[in-house]
Amino acid sequence: MGKDLKGRELGTGIRQKANGRYEARAMVKGHSISISNESLRVLRKEFDIAKQRLESEQEVFYGLTLNEWFDQWFYNYKIHTIKKTSITPIKQKYRKVGDILGERQLDKIKNFELQEIITSLINKGHSSKYVKEIASTICSIFAMAKENDLIKTNPAAMLAVPNVVHKKDYRILEPDEEQVFLSYAKRRWSYELIFILLNMGLRCGEIGGLNIDDVDFNNKSICVNKQLVCSYYEGVKTLEITSPKTANAIREIPFTNAEVERVLKHQIEKTINRKKELGNRWRGENEFLNLLFTTNLGSPMTRYNIEREINHIINEMNTDEQIMARMENREPKVYQNCYPHALRHTFCSKCFKVGVDPKVVQMLVGHQNYSTTIDIYTHVMQDVLNKEMNKLKQAEVSKLNIL
Repeated sequence: MGKDLKGRELGTGIRQKANGRYEARAMVKGHSISISNESLRVLRKEFDIAKQRLESEQEVFYGLTLNEWFDQWFYNYKIHTIKKTSITPIKQKYRKVGDILGERQLDKIKNFELQEIITSLINKGHSSKYVKEIASTICSIFAMAKENDLIKTNPAAMLAVPNVVHKKDYRILEPDEEQVFLSYAKRRWSYELIFILLNMGLRCGEIGGLNIDDVDFNNKSICVNKQLVCSYYEGVKTLEITSPKTANAIREIPFTNAEVERVLKHQIEKTINRKKELGNRWRGENEFLNLLFTTNLGSPMTRYNIEREINHIINEMNTDEQIMARMENREPKVYQNCYPHALRHTFCSKCFKVGVDPKVVQMLVGHQNYSTTIDIYTHVMQDVLNKEMNKLKQAEVSKLNIL
C-alpha cells in the first residue's frame, strides 16, 4: 500500500515521489505498467484504464498458439504489403514450421526447437537460400508477437542457417535432341511458343504475359516488363498480369537469329486470324485481349499449359522411338522427362557454347543473381570438358589398337 508525502495511504501500487508527482506501478500477467502524473485523480483514472486494457488483451491472447498468432500476423500485418502471388509461397514456408510447432503455445516455443527444424530442412536437401527465407518469415512472426508483448524474447532471432551448396542437375536438351523435339513440336498449336522459349530464354510467366505490342520489329527485340501469374487464394484460381518480381527481369531481348523474327511474325498473324475465326468465342478479354501467345481458344498460356504441351511432345517422341527400335531390332533411346525451365537452360547452354559472356547471358535471361548464371555455365562447360576428354580417350584407344 503506497502513501503520499504526509503518510496517507493512496492504494495498492500508488505512491507520491519526493518531487510531488504521483506514480503508479503494477504487473498484469507478466506485463508492467508505470504511470506518473501531478494529479492523483487523473493518475488513478489512467491506472485503472491501463490495467483493464491489459487484462482484456491478455484474456484474448493468453495461451495463443503459433498457428493462431500466424493468422493474426498474416491478416493484420502482412497481407496488405505483398502481391497476391506471394500469399501461397509465404504460407507454404510457414507450414514447414507450423506443421510441427503450430499447436504449441506461442510463449513456450524455444530457440533450439526452431533450430532443429531449420537444420532438418537443410539435411533434407533444401537450398540455403530457401531455408533462410523460412527463417526470416518465422523471425518476423515472432518479432511482431514480441512487439505486442505476447512474448518476452524472440526465439527465432538467432537462428543459424548453414551455407550448403547442393549440386543441381540441370536438364538441358542436346542439339540432336532439340531438333527432334522441335520437329514434334511443329505438330502442335504451341510450336511458336516453344521455339521462342528455346531461342530467347524467357520464363513461362514472361512469355505468357507478352502482348503483341511488346514485339518491336524495327529494333528487332522483345520488351519484357510484366508476367502472367496463376495463383490460388482461398481456394479460388486467379489469372492476372503483374509486374516482374525483380528489376533485372525487366529487359529488352534482341532477336537471337533470323528465324526468331520469322516465327514471331507468323505467330502474330496466326493469333489475329484465329481471333477473327472464333469471333465472340475467343476467350481472351480485358487485360488478356492482345496476348501474343494463347491456347487455340484464346485463353492465357500458363505454366501448366506449357508443361502439358512439353510432356505430350516427349511422350510422342518416346512412343515413336520404341516403335522404330523394334523395327530396327535395337534398344530404344529414352528421352528424359522435360519441364519448361529446361528450355530456358537449353538457351543458356547454347549461348555459352558459342562463347557469349556470362554477364551478357545474365542480362538476356534476367537472372537476379550472377551466381545463378555461373552455376549453369559451370554445368555446361563441365559437360563439354567431359565430352572432349572422352574423345581424347577414344583417340588413345584407337592409336593403341593400330599399334
